[in-house]
Amino acid sequence: MASQAASDLVERARGLFRTRQYREAIALLDKAIALDPGMARAYTLRGDCKDDAGDQSGALADYDKAIELAPGYAYAYSTRCDTRRRLNDLAGALKDCDKAISLDDADGGSYDYRGDVHYDLNDNAAAIADYTIAIHLDKTDKHAFAARCSVHLADGDSADALTDCNEAIRLDPEYYRGFFGRGRIETAGQHYAEAVTDFTRVLTDDSTQTGAYYWRGIALLSSGRADEALNDLNTYINANRNDGDGYRIRGSIYAAKHDATRAKTDYEKAIELYDALGDTDGAKKTRALLESLRQPG
Repeated sequence: MASQAASDLVERARGLFRTRQYREAIALLDKAIALDPGMARAYTLRGDCKDDAGDQSGALADYDKAIELAPGYAYAYSTRCDTRRRLNDLAGALKDCDKAISLDDADGGSYDYRGDVHYDLNDNAAAIADYTIAIHLDKTDKHAFAARCSVHLADGDSADALTDCNEAIRLDPEYYRGFFGRGRIETAGQHYAEAVTDFTRVLTDDSTQTGAYYWRGIALLSSGRADEALNDLNTYINANRNDGDGYRIRGSIYAAKHDATRAKTDYEKAIELYDALGDTDGAKKTRALLESLRQPG
C-alpha cells in the first residue's frame, strides 16, 4: 500500500533529519509525497529539513501545504510561526503561534516560539510570561531559560538573568546561548575576564555566532586589550558590514590606539548606517564620539 510505503520513507527521513543529513532526508520525503500527496506530516518534516538547511521560503511553502491538508495540525502552525518570525513576518508569526496554542496548550514549544515573537515585538513582559509557561511545561527547556535570560537582561534584571543563563548551562554544558547570555551579563557587570572566557566558549561551540566576536571585542577593549579587540571587531564587521554598532566599537578601539584617522572613518561609516536605518540614538552617540576626536588632549 502506497501510504505504508510513504510512512516508511518518512520515518527513514526523520532519522536522517536528526543527524542533520537534510539533503538525503528531503530526497526521501520527495518520494514519500509522490506516493502519498495527502500526508501532512511528510510536508512538515520536509519543511523542517529545508528550514534547518537555510531554505526558509521553501520551508514556509511546505508548512502551508501541511496546514491546508490538516487544518488542526498544531505542530505545523507552531513551526511555521518560528519560520515566519525569522522571515520578519511578526504579525503572521504571532497569529500562527496563537493558533498552535489554541489547538494544543500543553506544547511548550509553541510558547517558546511565541515568546521569541513577543521579544521581537519589544513586548518583554509577554515574552517572559510565555517563556515561564514553557518552563513550567518542560523544566528541561534550555532554550526557554536562555531566552528568558536575554529578556531579563534587556529589562536590567541581571540577577534573574544570571539565574536563567546558569540553569541553561546546567541543563546543557555545550549550549552556546547560555554562555552568550552569561557573557553579556558579565560584560554589563564589568567582569571582563569572565566575559571573554564565556564568549570564547560560544565561538568554540559554534563559530557562526559572530555576535560573540562583537561582545568579546567590547570586553577585551574594556580590559585594555585593544589589539585583541581589534581582531574580533574586524571579524565581526566582515560578517556584518551593515551594522553601525560594529563600526562604532571599532572606531573606539582605534581611538584607544590613538589612530584618529581610522577612528574617524569608522565613526562616519557608523553614522551613515545609523542614518539610513533612522537610528537617531546610535547616530547621536557616534557623533559625540566623533566630536571627541577633535577635542584637544
